[in-house]
Formats: sequence, structure tokens, C-alpha cells
Amino acid sequence: MRGVRAFIITALCLGALPARAQAPTVLDCTGPFAKQANLAAAEKAFGAENVRRGEIYVGEGATETGTLVFADDPKRRIEILWHDTDRQRRPALIRVGDGSEWRVASPGGQTIAIGAPLAEVEKLNGKPFTLSGFSWDYGGYVTDWKKGKLTSPPSGCHFGIRFEPDPKASEKAQNSASGDTEFSSASTAMRAVRPFVSQITLGWAE
Repeated sequence: MRGVRAFIITALCLGALPARAQAPTVLDCTGPFAKQANLAAAEKAFGAENVRRGEIYVGEGATETGTLVFADDPKRRIEILWHDTDRQRRPALIRVGDGSEWRVASPGGQTIAIGAPLAEVEKLNGKPFTLSGFSWDYGGYVTDWKKGKLTSPPSGCHFGIRFEPDPKASEKAQNSASGDTEFSSASTAMRAVRPFVSQITLGWAE
């Protein structure tokens, strides 16, 4: 199970809030997600009533216990896994996914949102990158930024993106961009399925 978490971290990585919650407008590896942050920091930023313990899916049918922020609101939901799970401190992975309205700081100094098209991310990186084929548990993760602008992590933390193919793409096109293999973002197979960002992760190494 730790191997599953390591893969996700490496392949990196709004609505009104209560007045007392000083929530960020863009997620990055500072404040409640700094390297030494803990549960109390998340509760202070987002409101204790909006933060709870829960199970987080990590792939291959497995889950790990972590912290959920706005658990029942897809637009604001944030998932956190900790290096110290019992004490809920030192974030290993911070993740937002489908439906999220959060923007996430990128190493290139820009922000990226869920739903961003492949071409936009490639432009921010300044060059093509490599991602895994679709239709398996680790499908769509960026595996190598090829020394582009998105290589250097913000604040020293990990940064990762996962893509999904456009569901309107033909079955033949999706099959051509699927499987346990790597593709260039500039490849004909990838372009044909019009991928978009479906998950963004930040996180810290142990």
C-alpha cells in the first residue's frame, strides 16, 4: 500500500467559508500544507467543522486513512494523506479531483485548474512531457516533465497531474492511448483523445 502512495506522490504533488477561517484561494505547499503542517493548521484555515478523518482511495482497490476537507462538497473537497497518520501531521499528499474549483500553484509560477486541457499544461511546461496510458489504476499520470518549467516543485514539494481522456473521443482513439505504457503529450495518440486534468496533487517526501 505504501508503494501505491509513493507512485501517486512521485507521479506528481469555492463558496463562502466561516468568517474565522482564513482559507487560501489557491492551494500550494505553504500554510496548512507546509512540510511540518498538521491537522490543527487545516482546521484553522478551513474551519474545524469542515475537516474530518476519512478513508482516501489510493489505487488498486486500496484506501488509506487521511483527512478530508469539505468532504461532501466536490467543488471544495481536498484529500490529505499524512506521513504521521496517527497524529495527522506532515502532509505526504494533498489532492483535488473531478469537479473541484480550487486552483493549484504550479512550479512555473502559474496556477492550474481541474479541467485544463493537455495543450494548456504543455504550454505552461514549455515543452512536451510524458504521461502513462489510460484505462488502468495509474493511467493518465504525468511521469516525466522532461526538464520543463513544471519540473521544479513549488516550495520544494512534489507536484503531480493526472489526465483523463475526453469521454466523447472514439473507442478506437481511447484504445490507442491506453495501457501500461508511456506516451508523449505531443503524440498523435494523446492528441486524438483530447485529455484534460482530472487530478492535481501536492505533497512532501518523508
